[in-house]
Amino acid sequence: MFDPVDSVSKSYSDKTSRWIGLLVSATASVLWASLPVAPVAPIVTLLLVVAFGGLAYVVVAEMAHPVLDKRAVLVVAMIALVVVSVMPSRRSHDVWAYAAYGELVVGHHVSPNTHRPSEFPRDIAVERMAPGWRHSRSVYGPVFTAISVAAVFVTGDSWATRLIFQFGAALCIGACLVLLSRRCGCIPLIMVGLNPLVIVSVVNGGHNDALVALLLLIACVAAAERRDHLAGGLAGVAVNVKVIALLPAVALAYWAWRRTGSRVIPLWIAGISVVGYSLVGGVQAVLPILAAGSLQSRSSVWMPVHVFLHSMHLSDAHVGLAAAGSVVALTALLVWAYADDAMPYRVVALPLVAYMLLAGYVLPWYLVSALPLLAMKNDKRIILISVGLTGLYMLAYQYSPGRHTELNSLLLISVTTLQLVKVAAAVFMAQIAVRHVRREPALQVSA
Repeated sequence: MFDPVDSVSKSYSDKTSRWIGLLVSATASVLWASLPVAPVAPIVTLLLVVAFGGLAYVVVAEMAHPVLDKRAVLVVAMIALVVVSVMPSRRSHDVWAYAAYGELVVGHHVSPNTHRPSEFPRDIAVERMAPGWRHSRSVYGPVFTAISVAAVFVTGDSWATRLIFQFGAALCIGACLVLLSRRCGCIPLIMVGLNPLVIVSVVNGGHNDALVALLLLIACVAAAERRDHLAGGLAGVAVNVKVIALLPAVALAYWAWRRTGSRVIPLWIAGISVVGYSLVGGVQAVLPILAAGSLQSRSSVWMPVHVFLHSMHLSDAHVGLAAAGSVVALTALLVWAYADDAMPYRVVALPLVAYMLLAGYVLPWYLVSALPLLAMKNDKRIILISVGLTGLYMLAYQYSPGRHTELNSLLLISVTTLQLVKVAAAVFMAQIAVRHVRREPALQVSA
């Protein structure tokens, strides 16, 4: 017999346990951001596991029986983002690279796309940036260079420079959450706003990928509402922040053309990109981006190939080309397969996913550009896979090649696991896309 008292009691119990899970996850993420890397590596790894474990529990429980209030979740996420945005970034020095590139323009009147920070070694921002990148020219677009210039012009070389980039990342993620809250349920908010990757790597790290995520999300919303000029303009600006946005921008343009025959979006993207990169050096500004294509990150699926070729004393000059070719091929297949979606979110997110799976140089926070778009799709399978992939990426990123400890040996297993998962995911996505194409006839383009 139905007992309303037991039903209400169980509902409150479910809600309490989920709030505990969310608060534990958020607290672990904030503590994780506050601790240095090397001296407390076991504690940091434990906090990572706790943070993602709590997130996964709440997401799965909400999928089975939603009880959480969307507005309350949004408030908790905003608080966590603000807290980590004022804490020093201990896991990335990219904010100081941004500052150094801005200082090259403000203090030395040269373009960071054509000059290296190491040419001005006495600058404080250059001294603070990661040593490995001091000899590299900027791989960021002219819009983000302008933002860096404005930040340095206002703050000089003070600690406030760091806050501008970190708080800016928090604002971008916050804006994404507001858009999601108006169009989706509670789970997408949890997936993005309380994701430890977003809290620690993106916001505390002050990474400009948060701005790319916001621009692409608004561009998709605008395209879905047939505001093509706004959609194309924002997509073009995203490409001028970071060139990784070019793949999803092209996907958005193709989706709009397939749905309505519109050529407005590609014209805006091409026009803004050509003008922007021309202002910071033209072809010379693009060369650092091409050079970065030959790099390999620790979790890249191409790293074993790179290591093998080096062990055999063979050239790995073509590995970068193979990586780029595989990303373009998978992207083309996915965009072709899903360009007839009623909404552009999936078709724009999938090129970013293809990049994360098959590119040679990928870092965990690159995922944030796709997360709000995947969340907007509001598909349970996509959300579960996204949470799992972000957790595995962050766990693998804790591995340090130069450290010899038992924990580091275990973390190496997570790197190998991630590489295998990425290969399997790429093959699986390609197979599903091919089946989708064979099953559904292409739409006719409107006149």
